[in-house]
This record gives sequence, C-alpha cells and structure tokens, in this order.
Amino acid sequence: MIPSISLAHYLYNNQYDGEYLLPEFKHLDFLWLIKGDPVPAEDLKMLVQSIRTIPGVQLVNEMTNEKIKHKQHLIF
Repeated sequence: MIPSISLAHYLYNNQYDGEYLLPEFKHLDFLWLIKGDPVPAEDLKMLVQSIRTIPGVQLVNEMTNEKIKHKQHLIF
C-alpha cells in the first residue's frame, strides 16, 4: 500500500521563440519539476531510467536548486 502523498509534476519547455527559460541550460529542451512530498531515491532512479528509454531522449539529468541561476523564471 502506498501512503497518501502530495506531488505535482510540471513540464517546462526551455525554449520559446528563440529565448530560453533557463539560459544557463540552453542544451536542455525540457525541464521536469517534481514538487511536494519527498520522492524516495529508488523511485526517482526508476523514473529517470524510464525516461531514458523514451525514443528521442538523449539526456536525463537531475538538477539541484544550487545549479539553477534563474529560479524566478520557474515561478508561475
């Protein structure tokens, strides 16, 4: 049984009309934010592995808050 959790998933497109949402990550097309309750490391690892199997996906990378310079762009 899985305990009740509160998670929200946000998928951002990093480029719009030639401008980047996060200019420091121009090489990334999409950003996926998981917000809410902590995700167990094993569950996150399985999610990353699943995304890597999608045709056309070339890179899956976990980013920490410290690596993101333009956090204000992710607020909606």
